[in-house]
Amino acid sequence: MNEPAAELSDRKPFPEEDIRGMQILNAAFIAGLLMFVGVTIFLYFTAAEPKVPQGKMKQAIEHLSIANAVVFILSSAAGFFIFRSRLAPIAKACSDSPHASPIDFLGELRGAFILRLAMLEGPGLLGTVVCFLGVTGSEIHDHPIYWLNLLSPIATITFMGVTFPTQEKLSRLFLDEEKSLYR
Repeated sequence: MNEPAAELSDRKPFPEEDIRGMQILNAAFIAGLLMFVGVTIFLYFTAAEPKVPQGKMKQAIEHLSIANAVVFILSSAAGFFIFRSRLAPIAKACSDSPHASPIDFLGELRGAFILRLAMLEGPGLLGTVVCFLGVTGSEIHDHPIYWLNLLSPIATITFMGVTFPTQEKLSRLFLDEEKSLYR
């Protein structure tokens, strides 16, 4: 029952079409964020003479900036926790049964992957929306510190790029998860 986890070479590879689907989904999340950030920056540089900022919009952007920081921290932590908690039963089932394989749980793996992407993209979109509002209302011209809201989409895009699904990364993910059960 408590035998060492199988090595990478002992596992059947994940079907290429399933990995390709996860890669397309990850690329779509990244592309959506990049396009929205690009539109916001484009509007900043092509906008006509900045208008006089309105007090209510400035206050709203300040509150949204604070909310963006809080949502980014909480969503990131929740996304990582939920992802790991959804993978743990799969790894345990694979370690308990010599005939079970992570491939048998591909639907659950895909669900955990999509959930993590969504949890991370939310704060990225919120940060971009705050900058978009600042650009369209001209508050960002007077208070460039609001550009810091773009840190959340930058962090999200970077994380999605680093964790881009490949055969090796998915296999290693379960190897690490199984080893953690024996600590």
